Amino acid sequence: MREEDGPIFSIKSIFEQCTDRLTTRLTVVYGLLICILVTLFIGSLIQAQRETEQTVRDAIGNTLNIYEADYQAQLDTAEVMLDEIYNQVDNLRNLGVSDQRASYFARYELSGAMETKVTINSPIDCIAVYYDGGLLRQYSTRVSNVQRIDLWDYLRENERFFTHYMSSNKHSWRLALIEGQYYLLNIYRTCGCTLMSFLQMDTIFTNLLSFDEDVGHYAILSSEGDMVLHSAGEPNERLFPWVSSNISRYEKQYLVETRRLDSSNIRLMFYEKRDKMLTGLSALQVTIYMILAIALVSVMVILLFIRTQVLRPLKDMLTGVGEVERGNLCYQIPTHGRPQEFQTLAKEFNKMSGEVLTLRIDQYEQKLQLTESKLRYLQMQIRPHFYLNALTTIHSMSMQNRGEDIRRYIDMLSVHIRYMLYGDMAMTTIGTELEHVNNFVQMKELCFPGCVFYMDDVAQPELLDIKMPKLMLLTIVENSFKYALNVYEMMNLLIKVDRWEEAGECFIRMIVEDDGNGYPEEMLQNFETFTGTSGGVGIQNVRDTFRLRYGRQGLVRIEKAVPHGARTVLLIPCEEEESQDEKREDIQHVGTIG
Repeated sequence: MREEDGPIFSIKSIFEQCTDRLTTRLTVVYGLLICILVTLFIGSLIQAQRETEQTVRDAIGNTLNIYEADYQAQLDTAEVMLDEIYNQVDNLRNLGVSDQRASYFARYELSGAMETKVTINSPIDCIAVYYDGGLLRQYSTRVSNVQRIDLWDYLRENERFFTHYMSSNKHSWRLALIEGQYYLLNIYRTCGCTLMSFLQMDTIFTNLLSFDEDVGHYAILSSEGDMVLHSAGEPNERLFPWVSSNISRYEKQYLVETRRLDSSNIRLMFYEKRDKMLTGLSALQVTIYMILAIALVSVMVILLFIRTQVLRPLKDMLTGVGEVERGNLCYQIPTHGRPQEFQTLAKEFNKMSGEVLTLRIDQYEQKLQLTESKLRYLQMQIRPHFYLNALTTIHSMSMQNRGEDIRRYIDMLSVHIRYMLYGDMAMTTIGTELEHVNNFVQMKELCFPGCVFYMDDVAQPELLDIKMPKLMLLTIVENSFKYALNVYEMMNLLIKVDRWEEAGECFIRMIVEDDGNGYPEEMLQNFETFTGTSGGVGIQNVRDTFRLRYGRQGLVRIEKAVPHGARTVLLIPCEEEESQDEKREDIQHVGTIG
C-alpha cells in the first residue's frame, strides 16, 4: 500500500506547495495594494488640503481686491472734489485780504463750493480751509453734532501744526484718531491757505462692517498694526496689534490674508480659524481612515476565503482544463461539496464540448457588447472635470453675492446633469443635443457675460430627428470654450447642420466653428493617429466614438477656420439605420445555421 500510495502522495504534496505559493503571492499582492492605497490616500489628502486652501485664498484675495478698489475709488473722488476747491485761486487769495467786500464774497463763494462737496453722495465728511485770520468748514449730514464739535476742537487745537509743520501731499492720506473715531485726513496748501478734508473710516468701509461673521472676519489696521475697524463679530484680541513678522505664530491655527493700501499706509486684513474654513477636510480624513481599516480587514477575510473556497475547487477546474486540452471532451468536473459558484461554473464547463458553435455565436455577441461598453466608457470619460469647474463657479459667484445668478446656474446645471446621467447612454437626436448645447452656452454666458456670440443653423427641420452619438457636439463646444474663450474679446461660435455628398455617398454633416487659435499643427497633420495626452483628449474621444459606432475612419475631421480658429466636421452616414438592420439580420442568420 505504501509503494502504491507513494506517487499519489508526491503529486498531492506538490499541489499543496503550489497552493501555498499562490497564497503567499496573493498575500504579497494584497499587501502591496494596501501600501499603494495608503500612499494614494495620504497623497490625495495632502493635495486636497493644498488645493482647498489655495481656492479659499484666491476667493479671499478677490474679495480684498473688491474692497481695495472701492476704497481707492472713494479716495479718488475725494481728491477730485478737493482739487476743485484748490483750483479756486482767486477766492483763496481774497480770503485774508484787507478789502472786507472782496474777503466776504470769497468766503461766501468758497462756503457754497465746500457745501456741494459734502453732500450725501460724497465720501467727504468734513472739509476745512485755514486762511490768515480765520477758518472755513463744512460738514456732511452724516456727521452728528457731537462729532462736529470734536472736529472743531481738533481743528482749533492743531491749527499751527497743520498750517506750518505738517507736510502737504495731494495723494497722501493720513489716519487720525479724534475722540475715538478714526478719520482719513488729507492736506493741500496754496495761496497762503491750508485745505483739509476728513473721511470717516466707518463711511468708507460700510460694506466691510456688515460682512457675515460666519464666513470670516475682516479688519482695518493702522501702520503700527493697531485695529482701526472690524467686521461683524467679536475680534480676536490675540491677533492685535498685528505684526507681520509674527505670522508664523498664527499660521497653524488661522488662515490670514492681508493687503496694504498704499494711498494711506493702512492695511486690510482677513482672518479665520483654519478648522472652520476647511471643515470639509476633517470629514475627508475620517472617511480615508475608515476606508483603510475596512481595506485591512477585507484583505484577511479575502485570503481566508480564497484558501477555503477557491483553491480547492480550482484544483478540479485545472484538472478539467488539462483533460480538455488533451482532447478528452467527455471529462466531467465533480460538483458535489463545492461552492455554488463553482458548481455553476463546473456545469457550464461540462457543457462546453457540445456547444462549440453556440459559443462562437455568443463570442460574436459579446464582441458587440464590448464595443457598446467602450462607447459608453468614452462618453463617461468626456468631461469629468466639468463638475469641479461648476462647483468652483458657484463658489465664486457666492463670494460675489450673486444669488439670482447662482439659482439660474444651478437650474441649468441640473438640466445638464440629467442629460448626462439619464436616458439612452449611447444615442440621442441632433435636436436634443443642440438644446443641451444651448443650455451649456447659457451657463458659460452666465460665468462670462458678453464674451460669446452663439448661433446654430439647421438646413432642414427633419435633420433634428437624426440619431447621433450622445455628447459629441457638447464635447466640441466645451473645447471651444476651453481653448478659444478670451474674457477681453467676444468669441464667435457657430454650429451648422446640413446634408452633404462626398464621393457619391450621402452624409448628415455637422460643423462646429469658433474664432480662437485653432488646433495645433501636430494634431492637424496626423489627426487619425494622434494620441496626445497633454491636450486634445476630448476630440480624440469624439473621433474614437464615431470610429466604433460606424465602423470606419474619417467621419471626424478637424481644420483651420478662415481667417483663424478651429473648424470641426462630424459626418453621419445617411444609411446608418439601414446598416444596423442588416447587421441584425446577419446575426439571426448565423444563429439559424448554428
